[in-house]
Amino acid sequence: MDAMIFNVTKPSVIYKTQHTISDCNISVFLKCLREINWLCVYGKTGAENQFNNFLELFMWAVNIGLPLKNKCVKMSRVSTINKNKWYTQELRKLKDQYNNFYCLAKNSSCLHAKVRYKECKYQYRMGVKKAKLEYNCKLVAQAINKPKEMWKIINENLSFGSKEFVSRSKISADSFNNYFVNSVDSVVTKIPGSKHEPSYYLDVDYKNQNVMENVFYFEHICVEDVHSVILSLSKSDLLDIYNISSKILKLSSHNIAEVLCHIINYCFNERCFPEKLKVVKVIPVHKKGDNNLPSNYRPVSLVLLLSKVIEKLMSIQIINFLDSHQLLSNSQFGFRKNLSTCDAVMSYICNCLEAKEEKFIVSTKFFDLSEAFDTVPQHSAAEIKNCRFLSLCG
Repeated sequence: MDAMIFNVTKPSVIYKTQHTISDCNISVFLKCLREINWLCVYGKTGAENQFNNFLELFMWAVNIGLPLKNKCVKMSRVSTINKNKWYTQELRKLKDQYNNFYCLAKNSSCLHAKVRYKECKYQYRMGVKKAKLEYNCKLVAQAINKPKEMWKIINENLSFGSKEFVSRSKISADSFNNYFVNSVDSVVTKIPGSKHEPSYYLDVDYKNQNVMENVFYFEHICVEDVHSVILSLSKSDLLDIYNISSKILKLSSHNIAEVLCHIINYCFNERCFPEKLKVVKVIPVHKKGDNNLPSNYRPVSLVLLLSKVIEKLMSIQIINFLDSHQLLSNSQFGFRKNLSTCDAVMSYICNCLEAKEEKFIVSTKFFDLSEAFDTVPQHSAAEIKNCRFLSLCG
């Protein structure tokens, strides 16, 4: 997969590139989409040519109806959205009291004022902690995605949002590319080889399953599936490498869902993924230390929106197949529906408590895998395809 890297800086004022989205422009954009003759896409041979033609026509409508512009944006230091929502009237009164006692204690030798100042100060601090705790608990309880809300609260309280990107870096995009690629290779060379085949580490129940019962192939999708996936994309104004945002895709969903459905089914039949979707925008985010060292940056990839649509449709079918055939371990909590890190923690705690009740000694090891995703061998899919307990078709 190719990557384009942009060295991001964050001065007090920046110019943000975005589409001009207004009622008038939306009307022009949708009118352009309705005027496109999508039959020319259907007439192309091969999924690659069909997608290239579709992208060219779609970008024509985007550029005509929703032109890009540079907008001046002033950067705020710290988000203050929820800063004072937990601050009650009782806390204000308590703060006024301990401020008054502080003035008395400072400007006089009254021992009683000093004692009352310390008492009020302690009560105020405890009151602030209690108010914050009650407010945050209320936010988590009301949230649909509770783990996400918890991490949002943690990041806000740790002031991660106020961390500025380092400017004036002298590192070129090629230097970033070379470092990120070579750093993964250096990690891979340090990984010791396995003594067994991948199937050796699976449970016995998985190994004994008949391969004919576990044949997977991509089924054809319908227009409603594409439309539903597009509408499920998270709201964001970020632009991918083709300057497309999720808002633009959602606006055009009714007009492009049918032709996209045809192209995606063609990709499933030909077992191909369009080359123009194998590109991501990579933004190096500074972590700490010298801003001229690539090792002090974390790469953040912005995947193409159209690529996300195809990947999500593929993921739905693969996950449904794995769940229906019980090919995933019960200890797998990540990237599974209705399971989260909270479930993993609860499972761990329950196992520890059960072991303690049985008078066993509990010992735990935690592993942090470096470059875990990037170091997955590219030939693993072929190995799985040849596995005797699972067959991949399509």
